[in-house]
Amino acid sequence: MRAQNRMTVPTQSRDASARRTDGSGIPLIPHGFIERTRLSSLLDSARDSALIVVRGSGGSGKSGLVASWLRDQSPSAAAPQRDLWVSLDDGARSRSSFWRRIVRAFQAIGSVTDESPLSNFILGYAELDDVPGLVLAQLEHDRIATRLVLDDFHLVDDDNALDIVWLLKQSHWLTVVVTTRRRGHFEALDVAARIHSTVITENALAFTPEETRDLFANATRFSAEHALIAHAATRGHPLATRIAVTLLMQRPESVDAPVADPAALTRQLAAHIAQSLLPAFAHAHQLHFAAVASLPPELSIALASTLSGRSIVDAESTLEEFANEGLGEFREVGSTFVFRFHPLISEALQIHAAHSLSAEELRIARLTSATQLSQSGNGLEAIKLFISAGAYEQLWPTVAHHFSELIVYQQDELHTLLSELPTDIVALHGTAAISLAVVMSERERTPSARLRQLVAHGIDSVDSEWPRSLPRERLLLSLARFAGLRAARRYEDAAAEGDRFVAQVELLSAATRSATMHAISAGIIQIVITNILLGRWERAISIAHLLAADHHEGRTQHRSSLLAYVYAFTGNMRDASAQLDAVTHVNRPGWRTSVPSTGWHIASALRDLEDGQPERGLSTIALVGARLDHLEHWPTIVWTRARLQLAAGRPQVAFDELTAAVKQNEFRPISDYARSLLQSMKADLQLALGHRTTAEQQLDRATGSDTCAAMLARERLALSSGSTPTPSSTQHPEFLHAHGTPREFAEALLLDAARDALRGHETDAEKSLRRAADLMSRHGLTSPSVMVPHTELRELASRRAPELVTLFDAVAQPFARIALINPLSPREREVLATLAQVSRLEDVAQILFISVNTVKSQLRNAYRKLDVSSGPDAVRVATENGFI
Repeated sequence: MRAQNRMTVPTQSRDASARRTDGSGIPLIPHGFIERTRLSSLLDSARDSALIVVRGSGGSGKSGLVASWLRDQSPSAAAPQRDLWVSLDDGARSRSSFWRRIVRAFQAIGSVTDESPLSNFILGYAELDDVPGLVLAQLEHDRIATRLVLDDFHLVDDDNALDIVWLLKQSHWLTVVVTTRRRGHFEALDVAARIHSTVITENALAFTPEETRDLFANATRFSAEHALIAHAATRGHPLATRIAVTLLMQRPESVDAPVADPAALTRQLAAHIAQSLLPAFAHAHQLHFAAVASLPPELSIALASTLSGRSIVDAESTLEEFANEGLGEFREVGSTFVFRFHPLISEALQIHAAHSLSAEELRIARLTSATQLSQSGNGLEAIKLFISAGAYEQLWPTVAHHFSELIVYQQDELHTLLSELPTDIVALHGTAAISLAVVMSERERTPSARLRQLVAHGIDSVDSEWPRSLPRERLLLSLARFAGLRAARRYEDAAAEGDRFVAQVELLSAATRSATMHAISAGIIQIVITNILLGRWERAISIAHLLAADHHEGRTQHRSSLLAYVYAFTGNMRDASAQLDAVTHVNRPGWRTSVPSTGWHIASALRDLEDGQPERGLSTIALVGARLDHLEHWPTIVWTRARLQLAAGRPQVAFDELTAAVKQNEFRPISDYARSLLQSMKADLQLALGHRTTAEQQLDRATGSDTCAAMLARERLALSSGSTPTPSSTQHPEFLHAHGTPREFAEALLLDAARDALRGHETDAEKSLRRAADLMSRHGLTSPSVMVPHTELRELASRRAPELVTLFDAVAQPFARIALINPLSPREREVLATLAQVSRLEDVAQILFISVNTVKSQLRNAYRKLDVSSGPDAVRVATENGFI
């Protein structure tokens, strides 16, 4: 049967069976139509086109035409075909939001499963640039002819057409049908040259005089003369024609000019049509219902019931009447249906609502709509309604609740929305200022003066609100305070506020915490990250455990990634591996380029390091290493890369990479901990290259000289001079045991063993070496051996603990130059210097007030270190190298 486009006439019947339930999203088409085979023939003739553009003004019947045509297509078993209807609006304006709608359409028909690569885009793991290619791969995988309808394309950025044109050029499985109000890239000459396309314009959509006459003949008691007058008043515009029919049928008294005066009748009819299109509603109660129902961009039957005060059955009946009258359409969202007015009608109704409803009625309707939209996951539209309701205090809770989705998919729209808030509103509502600052921080590598000003004002406002706030309000105020400080990169202050926030969360009852967690989990993730940036590893782990009951898929993966990062960096490789195994999205295309994967990359690279595979680790971390500009964790990434290069025996490469990265990011705010980490690593690299003086100068001017990383660097520097003084209380390994990480404690023990070995205290050296070996074994560590000179420790192990020699097997020795500078202990230097003056060992013993056996023991150590076998040779080599 030929597809036929039909025109709605008013009806009071309900037809629930008209709903399409196959998930395609094709809107309901009302019954009671006239056939418009002319338009169906236009689409039939375009069947072989890859691109069909239907362009016309609002209410011109574009969507109805396409929907009717699609529904009347007869499926063919020999050539199966599927239809995907994507309704576009302001929320899909950006490229990210636009593609999210398309991927959701594929999900709705079951083409995209949780294991499909495209599902990673919804979870925020796939790079936006990869999505068109992933859609192409999905089409090639499904191998089913697909008609994709992009309804109301004029509401999104026209640049989105570039991706669609590319996709059409690549895939013969795809046909795209576009409805739009404006001429855009789809109609460009170069597109027509590359793709077979058809354009149907508003002129073709307009009712002809004959079609208007047929409509009046079939649906009204009015004459053909009335039809011609109506056509003159409407100029054939489908929506205006529909309204004219409704007006003449249901309110004929409003058009009292005689048909004998066609000019007067035309003017009256046109005036009524132009009067905000409201005559389409037959009764005042319907108009009131429609006015409140137009406030949200779309609404469920339940929300319509709440807003109107009607029962569910009455609300559903009224919405279906509106659909049958062509005023809007239902579409399927998940397991429910939502109704959306056509844009022209919606605009008219909102104007009417602003004039006919009281300020309080408008405020309550907008608040109710915003609350339900937020609960259903539409944070951006909820924010719009909260703003229109003047409920600016609701902006921050909504931003906090939907932070991940808003930042990943709708950041541009959110930034525009909040940036347009009046200055006096931002000045009056501190959390609104903080909300804007948080969004700005996602776009600024270094906080601007404007951002810092917003944060300062916001925090002052929050502090003034605090005394009169309820406990739950204080929880969100504390989170806002933290977010502001975090946005300004004031990490120490942010962590302190995060601790206060966490303390409040821990005081909540289990039931209250469970009910609140969905709204604050994104904030808790940010608190964990802040503590990581400060090197507060144990605190980060403790706070992350608050998210154990949060089953949000994306946050669960992010939490495991962060915990793996913390455990690996601190040297708890057993726990790190367990968390890495918990990251199940790692093999999904796109996940490895997402921000939540940063911790996974660092942890995986460090696991490669401890497995003795530095080259593999460098490959693992290369992806995030190439995106340092966009990641706050850049100091840790640079540090990890340097450790890997050291383990690969390339200290010069490590030094060059670190120096370049620090230069590139020198103006970005980082914590004192991160700065000390980089400065200490730079000193270590200079030492490994034999530049002892430069390394010493680097440490002298370094920030945070009391950090564990700085202490270890200073200890390596001391060994390089051959000086082995007794360590101070803060340099002793037990201090690092109490205040450092397992990784740092293992290094401290090995350095302590090396120092004792150089002093000839082999028993103490052996004890430290065994403790280090035990610690490294328990935690799965091997790389601490890279960070110490091997010669003394290997020889110590061969004499006193042969089983520990393997600690230094197959491990690079970047600090071998330390031993070459002066391998002799102070006592050994003293014995050799004395032997250079006297020839007999007894004379040496007498001069130094030690026994002859001690002299012999010191000489044996010196022979071994200098690779000689006699006293004269030892004196010669030591003198030539400046050791004595």
